[in-house]
Amino acid sequence: MGVWRNIMTAAQNTIKGLSLSGIGNNVVIRTVATERGLTYPVAVLAPQRMTINPRAGVLGSDDIQYGVLVALLAADNQSLDNTELYTGWIEAIARAFVNKRLSGVASVHMCEVLPGEAVDRQGWDNNRLVSVQIIRFTSREARG
Repeated sequence: MGVWRNIMTAAQNTIKGLSLSGIGNNVVIRTVATERGLTYPVAVLAPQRMTINPRAGVLGSDDIQYGVLVALLAADNQSLDNTELYTGWIEAIARAFVNKRLSGVASVHMCEVLPGEAVDRQGWDNNRLVSVQIIRFTSREARG
């Protein structure tokens, strides 16, 4: 497997290990974050932008950032009573990754969490919780 897939698999295992109430092991990796064929609630991981900073890294290696979208999806029916549950999921995922190494991928030496909207209004209007975060994993890799 490539580095990006290894990162997504390790992130999936980390999120499963959080035992998020309602989500549990329902954490899937997809090419695109889509609702197709999913059982709610679910955490969907999908690749996002990869960046390479030519001035980052050390002699003979580069720091490459791999983005992974984490989308939390749930049937909601516009309930106003699930705030604690949903924000708990978001906080737990952020705490599991921010400023840490990624267990299972030795080259990843830093994780950065970029929160999106806690609750997407369009999703909520359509009776769904849609909440996204992007996690950037910095991997130090040999040049060439």
